[in-house]
Amino acid sequence: MPGRFAISDEAVLPFARGQLKLAPRGPLGPALKAAREAMRLSLNELSNATRISVPYLAALEEGRYDAFAGMIYATGFTRAYAREVGVPEDWALKVLREEVTQARPEWRRSGWVT
Repeated sequence: MPGRFAISDEAVLPFARGQLKLAPRGPLGPALKAAREAMRLSLNELSNATRISVPYLAALEEGRYDAFAGMIYATGFTRAYAREVGVPEDWALKVLREEVTQARPEWRRSGWVT
């Protein structure tokens, strides 16, 4: 019957923010992207919320860890991204360490250290 049901953003999402911990996981980038999309956030909105620029957020979603100057940046950005989209930080950091160990990226030099 039309008009009997209220439409809200909560009704459309497959799970609430706190329930995201129960969702199946895979590689870090696709899991973060799926969580962001489930919350209906664009990269620009996530960038505003986390104060991390869009190219770094996109690099995390694509698993391009060589875009970061070092592991400390990848760790901090992953922690902030995961916190904002409701993914458990400890899981995200564990997977990040595993993926970085396997990929062995050449960290981008920032120019501050010679």
